[in-house]
Amino acid sequence: MVNADTLRELTVSAFRKNAIRSVLLMDERFPKHYQVGTEAFDTADAKVCAKLYKEFNDQGLLCDVENDTGLMKAGTASQIQKSDLLVLDLHLNKSDDTDIADSVEILKSLADSDHFNLVIVYTAMKELHAVGRQLAGSLRGKTSSVEADENVRDDITIAVTELRESNIEIPITDCIDSFLLGGRHSGAELGKFKGVVAKDLDQALKPFINVIVCDLALHALEHDYKSIMEAETRDIKAGNFSTTNPWFACGSLFVVVANKQETPPSDGALLAVLDEALTDWNPGVVRCLLSEIQNCIVNSGCPYDTVVENDALTQVGWLYHAKQEQAISAERWKVAVSQLTERVLGTLGRQVASKASLIELSDKSLGAIEFADDPKERIAELSRANGVPEDMKLVFIDVLHALNVFLSSDEFGAERHYVTTGTVLKTSLGGDDEWWLCVEPGCDTVPDQSGDDQFIRLRMLRLKPVTSLKRPLTTATHGRFVFVCHEDQRFYFDTQDKTHDLIEVYVPRQNQIVDENGMRIVRFWKIRTDSDTLSHVEGQAVPISQMREANASRLLHEAGHHQSRTGVDFVRCTEEDFDAFNAPRRQRNEV
Repeated sequence: MVNADTLRELTVSAFRKNAIRSVLLMDERFPKHYQVGTEAFDTADAKVCAKLYKEFNDQGLLCDVENDTGLMKAGTASQIQKSDLLVLDLHLNKSDDTDIADSVEILKSLADSDHFNLVIVYTAMKELHAVGRQLAGSLRGKTSSVEADENVRDDITIAVTELRESNIEIPITDCIDSFLLGGRHSGAELGKFKGVVAKDLDQALKPFINVIVCDLALHALEHDYKSIMEAETRDIKAGNFSTTNPWFACGSLFVVVANKQETPPSDGALLAVLDEALTDWNPGVVRCLLSEIQNCIVNSGCPYDTVVENDALTQVGWLYHAKQEQAISAERWKVAVSQLTERVLGTLGRQVASKASLIELSDKSLGAIEFADDPKERIAELSRANGVPEDMKLVFIDVLHALNVFLSSDEFGAERHYVTTGTVLKTSLGGDDEWWLCVEPGCDTVPDQSGDDQFIRLRMLRLKPVTSLKRPLTTATHGRFVFVCHEDQRFYFDTQDKTHDLIEVYVPRQNQIVDENGMRIVRFWKIRTDSDTLSHVEGQAVPISQMREANASRLLHEAGHHQSRTGVDFVRCTEEDFDAFNAPRRQRNEV
């Protein structure tokens, strides 16, 4: 079994101890630094603020205070994310102690951001289970996880109204928790209630019992819990909302609720509440390692590449490259900047990988997991270590496929603007779906290389799915097989099957990938010969994934399609330039 104490230590280290360097206290009743001691803030809340400030400073954390709601909302996520932990009051409206609109707006902006955010909602409200459901409902949104046919929607509404007005005891908190967690919460009481209700429903409504439960939950959240229910929908993961300090995770946000009286602002009480909630969340070993990698990046800063930084020749050469690219096309300088960025990130990656905290955390993570002999037991144990829900059974073969996809390819993301070596595409040129792999050498696929042709030739290898999975999985390291995941389907392709053939297509030099109905597509033309007639047919393909550069290059070698060249071919030199190149060093420096 996974060592629970070790997993707790990993989680707290990666998400709290090594992650939090600064804290922001956000409460309209807390004084800012220049307001401390003024008559307006000679209050009990100001004393709580002082204790919190001292507590976090004693922990070695920077601490700041914000009490202006307007400023809070102006920058919202970007300002708040300058701190690693937010301690947020539930009611930020001085004139209305029941108004949660401002705090909910802040939480939503954090949930939808790219940065992971830790929040402690620190409130005077005593019924924390109600606060947890109120906030989770506001972020979860109004859309039901189970949609009903419009033809029976009115009948469902009537049935829900009749249930609320009847004498039937409704387990409303179970209904709410089931709705918030997308149906993952199911207890005996809720199951019994569904059975009782289903007996009295019309036959046409029986399939919609879950919709009725969701509607009951929505009504209670909106009218009883005063959640701010909007049409937007987010997934929620939570523990037991009835626990002492309820918590939930939503998007890029983790929230735990604490009471100002029961959890004092000193003696490490707030951080202890956060630690307990993070442990109960159980994000898993991989997310802990990812969090620690982010911690190392933040703590390290972004280093210069020492080679480029100290070499004037390389610096001038890079500027030459950037300006030459810009001369070819106004936007081409971005390619040079991307190359410089990749160089810096490569240096950063090597530095982070050697950090002692990451090495120690990785060693503890792997040491906490037993690796059984039986493959099924291995997957079960690894699933537990990674916080996978018990009702989600992972298949060994699918795990291996996902691993190979991760190791050998990336998504064909929005940052990619043209097809190159190792691009996997899906097309329906012949009516049926076909899978292609670009095997054109990468140097010949660059759209803005020198030349007057308006089209670029690309050679594609037609792929066929492999049905027998033993060989692809046991010889995945041989550089022969391509692994693709698309629309929740897993595909295995053999690049050296004798039935495969090469296809030559032509794509536009510019605007190679276009958006059509929200989908990125590649327009291409294929030459056809029919007796003595030469014609072309136009088609479209969807780029699905991109093999990593090393994997794509090896595949070309293995498949016999390899051609390559190194260096740059856009240099325009005069005879005088070549004379200078060939001159002795002393004369060359004088030129």
